[in-house]
Amino acid sequence: MSGGPVSGGPVNLVEIESLTVRYRGGDRPAVRSADLAVGAKEKLAIVGESGSGKTTVANAIMGLLPADAEIAGRITLNGLELAGLGEPAWRGVRGRRVGYIPQDPMLSLNEVASIGSHFKETILAHRLAPRAGWRELAAQRLAEVGLEDPERILRQYPHQLSGGMRQRALIALAVLARPELIIADEPSSALDVIVQKHVLDLLGELRAKLGCSLILITHDLGLVADRSDRVAVMKDGQVVETGATDQVITRPEHPYTRELLQAVPKLSSFRQRETLAELDGTDAVVAVDGLVKDFKLRRSKTDAPGRSASRTLRAVDHVDLAIRRGQRGECVALVGESGSGKSTVAKLILGLDKPTAGAIRLGGFESHRLTKRERRRRAARIQVVFQDPYASLDPQFTVARTLAEPLVIHRARADGRGVADGGGRVGNRARAARQARIKELIGLVGLPESVLGRYPNELSGGQRQRVAIARALALEPDVLLLDEAVSALDVIVQAQVLDTLRGLRRRLGLSMLFITHDLAVVSEIADRVAVIKNGRIVELGPVAEVFERPSHPYTRELLAAVPGQAHF
Repeated sequence: MSGGPVSGGPVNLVEIESLTVRYRGGDRPAVRSADLAVGAKEKLAIVGESGSGKTTVANAIMGLLPADAEIAGRITLNGLELAGLGEPAWRGVRGRRVGYIPQDPMLSLNEVASIGSHFKETILAHRLAPRAGWRELAAQRLAEVGLEDPERILRQYPHQLSGGMRQRALIALAVLARPELIIADEPSSALDVIVQKHVLDLLGELRAKLGCSLILITHDLGLVADRSDRVAVMKDGQVVETGATDQVITRPEHPYTRELLQAVPKLSSFRQRETLAELDGTDAVVAVDGLVKDFKLRRSKTDAPGRSASRTLRAVDHVDLAIRRGQRGECVALVGESGSGKSTVAKLILGLDKPTAGAIRLGGFESHRLTKRERRRRAARIQVVFQDPYASLDPQFTVARTLAEPLVIHRARADGRGVADGGGRVGNRARAARQARIKELIGLVGLPESVLGRYPNELSGGQRQRVAIARALALEPDVLLLDEAVSALDVIVQAQVLDTLRGLRRRLGLSMLFITHDLAVVSEIADRVAVIKNGRIVELGPVAEVFERPSHPYTRELLAAVPGQAHF
């Protein structure tokens, strides 16, 4: 397919011809002979898994490639040749003619600078207003993106804003100078579905108002289906398919595009997949009764005068939840937007925080008044897999050492099954048994033994997450708690990890608590779903029942916000 707009489309704003980008020391180019075009007022999505080259293309357009990058080919912006521009000339392009919205607003904003400082610097650098008028312009842009009380927000710091508010502030920064082109690099991947929808609706409204073009970089084909005119699919640095979005989504030509589309999680998956739970009555492996968690908040500088020095935030409000055991165990999903209380529930169940009221029973142990030995034994019965495997794995540990660590800490028996209370030296026989257990664990998650000698930075994202799952299985827990464990993964890798988890349930009978904001993923793996809002569970039931006949308005709102489902 052609790299340019569809026939009869508008004049191109951006043209990329034979772009090749190579990093010194790299085995192969990050981008190879890429041809792309973006029409005036057009929305182009660039999709592909991590390492496909899509962010490198964006950085090349912005002139933000690192110093060790070698670039060949042509990039023009409305006739201006960008490749080879000097830094003074780039300052007239970045921010003024091309606006950029990065992926993670917390990392992209200076945490020790106020929001106002960010706006002042940008406005004065591009001479968008006189020095005395920068605050007025900044407040106008913040109001334009739907942020209330912009004067207060200008005084605040990034950590004082929610994720959605930070992303709106970044959008306001990107459109300060009314650019011709906006590049949005995974602008909503860190947001829950409702905030994601609001942010993307806002971005679409601003784009239409300004009459600018948009490049949306993402691995979410649901967003592509809903939010783009054309799509370019990248793999291993090459553009393998381009075309009108409807055409590529419904009639993909390249095998990789078909693979991407096949891997997209679907809200309707529960209708086709098997039910894995084979429950033994109502026996619960985890039981949560009347769980309450209050946090004391100190008065901040932005609070109204006269407010008391401290106040109480109820993060978890009388939550009742059970995960049942059985031959294959039960997978319960806990879903809700950021700030709903789901991660606080997870910390309480894991014993990482103490509840204000209520009880948690796990493996015969109550959550309070445990001896040190009982806490160790209880901890072995529930293990956790976190969202970011790179952050949760020690970069200085090989995979083998990572898998051995829980066996050593909990002094597991030589065969790796169960937790012993005694210590003692590890003999050759026990050491050999431990090595056998490590090989068994890596095999359980579908990885070859050759990865055991590698470090986390030598593995792909999906391999790292499988190692994290293998580590969690080392002590044969009763329950696996997965906290947004697939949300940071590309769709193909995500599908592979979900398949691994389904296989583990079949073979090991694991029960799971799956915490997520992605309802399509819930449909792929969970038996029951609990919907939490403002610390309360507002709906609980089998996935089929909740998804087909939601009773609570918030559940209906969550389901309606899932992108792209009408196309899959």
